[in-house]
Amino acid sequence: MPKPVAIARLERRLAELGCPTQQRERRVREIADHYEDLKVAGLEEGLSEAAAEARANELLGEPVAIAEQLAAALRQSSWWGRHRIIGFCLLPPLGIFVASVLSLFAVLGCLRFCFSASEWRVLADQGSGFRLLVLAVELGSYASTAGISILFCWLAQRSNSGHRWAMLACGVCSLQSYFGYCRISPHAVSIGYSLSPDWICVLIPLCLAAVIWARQSRASTMLNAVSDQGPDFAEAVLGSAEGFFADNHSERWWRKLIAYPTYWVLAVITLALVLLGLLAWAEIARDKLPRQIPKENWHAERVSAAQSPNVSPLNRVANNSGGVSSQANNLTNTLPWQRIVMIGASATAGFTEAELFGGPQTAQYKLSRYIDAALIAPHEAVRSLASRFFFLQPEVEAQRQIDLALESKPSMVIGVDFLFWFCYGEGQTDRDRLARFEKGLKLLDGFSCPLILGDIPDASGAINRMLTPDEIPSTTAMAAANRRLKEWVAVRHNVVILPLSAFMRTVIANEALSVHGRTLPAGKTGILLQTDRLHPSAPGCAVLALTALDTALSKVINDDPKQIRWDPQEVFRRGYNGSQPAAEKP
Repeated sequence: MPKPVAIARLERRLAELGCPTQQRERRVREIADHYEDLKVAGLEEGLSEAAAEARANELLGEPVAIAEQLAAALRQSSWWGRHRIIGFCLLPPLGIFVASVLSLFAVLGCLRFCFSASEWRVLADQGSGFRLLVLAVELGSYASTAGISILFCWLAQRSNSGHRWAMLACGVCSLQSYFGYCRISPHAVSIGYSLSPDWICVLIPLCLAAVIWARQSRASTMLNAVSDQGPDFAEAVLGSAEGFFADNHSERWWRKLIAYPTYWVLAVITLALVLLGLLAWAEIARDKLPRQIPKENWHAERVSAAQSPNVSPLNRVANNSGGVSSQANNLTNTLPWQRIVMIGASATAGFTEAELFGGPQTAQYKLSRYIDAALIAPHEAVRSLASRFFFLQPEVEAQRQIDLALESKPSMVIGVDFLFWFCYGEGQTDRDRLARFEKGLKLLDGFSCPLILGDIPDASGAINRMLTPDEIPSTTAMAAANRRLKEWVAVRHNVVILPLSAFMRTVIANEALSVHGRTLPAGKTGILLQTDRLHPSAPGCAVLALTALDTALSKVINDDPKQIRWDPQEVFRRGYNGSQPAAEKP
């Protein structure tokens, strides 16, 4: 039978307040039964039907007020309804961050399971299939943002918090996505905050909020027409305006798919995940990653392979009677810049206070970019194995980097800050620090190619900025470490010390600094360090790269200085913009 106007108004108001469908239908049914009881009581007293309905309406009360009381009671019965600011303003960013981290590890775990160790190393070096890895991480981030946004919208509806709180949660998710990011680059995973937004992530929650607003507006427009109409019209309008709020089980599923945009959003997300799976399967099935790194083939091997095409370069390396060491030495004499590998901590890996956990700007502080930019001689892209998290486990991380460096058979190794955390960091006494420093030197014994090592600088200016007082060694310990380094280098003709301590002392004092005959005047060198007084700025990376190359050229490399760009401003420009290394000559 048709619903009375009072009951129709009650149902409309509950729908406007975002009452969940099942709860709304149950409450409306209870109120409708009570209304009928009041009406029957009036009829039994001899009133006319119209008078009985009027009396029932009077005894029942104002429908809008009843709806608001019921909605408030429903909200109070749910934690999300009682704590809406916490639930829909503070928790969504945390949810997106956690979901992004979990999706990142899920993607990396799945792909790691599909690839062998050697293929994974190639992938980490931006080999074939790396773009697939980046795409998978991006789609995982998009799915996390969409999933968390939909979750909080559902919680807002279920707790009767209303569409406004659902839209507010979407806005907070969009704000989180504007500043937050989750990216992957060769040998680095970055999770944090920056001012370089991924607009797809930003727009996903906003699109969901727009869908909620459009549905609410459509339903409200249709329901508002009930106020001045009779019961028959109310029944007709309410029956057709369920939309976002109704659960019409008699409606065919395919009509719901067409009518409700939420299903389209879920369909697009599902389709994206299916396509990602197909792409991953096709990539793995069609073109397994090669087990050798094409860009890292020895130049001499390629020349020899051209003369003897039936013998592979890998077999030639294995059968070389001189072994790996003699081959590396020969290449050092002929192509010293051919394959440079960098090892070390955050000064080498790249660090900026604006992106503590890495980000798009951090790449502009990678020392390897400026080594690449400074070299004119044909060479492979400088490979950086350095890590910003070296300080957490210096010995473990150092061993990892050295193993990878030896495996790549470098023509030169540069470790500007490799020894830094073997003297700084944990250590109760100077003896403890020097014992750990000795372990760092021992790890470097495996290199026979030219090795450029930075000495131990005085970084006490970074106290209470990047370093705590307990992490800084005494001046006695620093001096002892540098003396031991000189003794260690004196018996190794392939190793040279880069005067990092003198570089930092000069820059902190803002004094004049000379590199290969070019002088930066006093008062102009202070900008070479960041405000943390520990890490080089982008211009500082350019000057430090030239200092490392000048040190190598003057001590262990016999090559034409014209193979290097000595203009710090030009090196800075090229390195900051990410210029590519020079093409190799056949």
